[in-house]
Amino acid sequence: MDDQGQRRLLEELEQLRRRLVHAEAAEDRRRQAELALRDGEELFRATFEQAAAGICHADPQGNYLRVNQRMCEMLGFTREELLNLSFQKVVHPDDLEEGVRLTGKLLSGEIDSYCSEKRYLTKTGAEVWANRTVSLVRDEAGRPKYFISLIEDITERKKAEKALRESEQRYALAVEAGKVGVWDWNLKSGEIYLDPLLKSLLGYEDQEIANHIDAWAGLVHKDDRAAVRQASGAHLSGAAPRFAVVHRMCHKNGGVRWFQTSGNVVKDAEGVPGRMVGTHTDISERKEAEEELKKHRNQLEELVKQRTAELQQKNQELTAQAHKLAELNAALKVLLEQREKDRNEIEAKIITNLTKLVYPYLEKLQSTRLDDDQKMLLDIAWINIKEVTSPFIPNLATTLINFTPREIEVSNLVAKGKTNKEMAEVLNLSVRSVEFHRDNIRKKLGLRKKKINLRTYLDSLA
Repeated sequence: MDDQGQRRLLEELEQLRRRLVHAEAAEDRRRQAELALRDGEELFRATFEQAAAGICHADPQGNYLRVNQRMCEMLGFTREELLNLSFQKVVHPDDLEEGVRLTGKLLSGEIDSYCSEKRYLTKTGAEVWANRTVSLVRDEAGRPKYFISLIEDITERKKAEKALRESEQRYALAVEAGKVGVWDWNLKSGEIYLDPLLKSLLGYEDQEIANHIDAWAGLVHKDDRAAVRQASGAHLSGAAPRFAVVHRMCHKNGGVRWFQTSGNVVKDAEGVPGRMVGTHTDISERKEAEEELKKHRNQLEELVKQRTAELQQKNQELTAQAHKLAELNAALKVLLEQREKDRNEIEAKIITNLTKLVYPYLEKLQSTRLDDDQKMLLDIAWINIKEVTSPFIPNLATTLINFTPREIEVSNLVAKGKTNKEMAEVLNLSVRSVEFHRDNIRKKLGLRKKKINLRTYLDSLA
């Protein structure tokens, strides 16, 4: 082989060697690309599955192609169940129209991605609020391939926002109902935030009163300004634990409104007072009620005084009348007692006269021989005498005839239920004398040493 042939062979061998080197380099790049692809796929799978938010891929019709574990946990479905559903089946019906509208913009190329808050329905029907970020992947020809959605559960945040709104609404209603307004005074600049409600309580629009302490202080009633300054100064100096004062404010219509003001100092990091924050509460109605109550109380006290004077006068008149009645009653009692005494004496005299002057002769006649007519006349005499004497010696049997006049008086009083003391007063005797006569009466009636009540026995003689 000549030199030319050898050179050609060497060139071909060199070209072959170069091809082999290029092939080995290409194979090495392919292997590296495969390794990088596998690493990327592993990284994607780890990111997809271990993400703290839900991630899903869906075809252009909305059917789920891939879902991660977090999304399954959020909605309560298994992976297999979700892959047989479309997003239209799990989005809340009230939020579906907006989702379809935004998806349409992605498909048309009007937008590249969107972010929205919407509700999903779990397998049990419960609502889950989510912040959803959606983008569209297209193929090399620009055709829609699949959607990528990142879904973050914001249910707790939504609950907190709802609770905050409700709390703010309750506060606003309470403030409006209670006529309470908040203020925040910058002690250095003099600027003050005034709740628009405070200004409206004085008849002003928000912009009609400058947010400066001088403007607000100028509306304090002139007679109350010193008290307000003293109360705020005492709190700022530390002499009072809080700023508290009741005062009047001037209304736009020329009237006044009563306010109860409370506030506390807010100090900076160095302990220097920087702000004072507090509230103004309109207590005009309460003050009016207090004044009305005070007026009625004064009227009532005056009426009580007048009534007391009238009652005292009436009491004096009644006392005088009572004294007169007492005197009349005492006189009447004396007259009645004397009448009772006189009656008893008359009765006793009648009984005595009958006993001494009549009964002996009637008894003597009764012991003689009388014919039937005479006996009848004598019986009639006995009956008539008893009938005549019955009003003042009621129902007493003839057994009393042997009594002395005084014993008859005592017997009559005993029969009427008089006590020894009362009989002593009526008969003008001592209690001991009355007891002596009672003892004689019991003896004559055969009641000595017998447990028989004398009044009961005398009543039984009826």
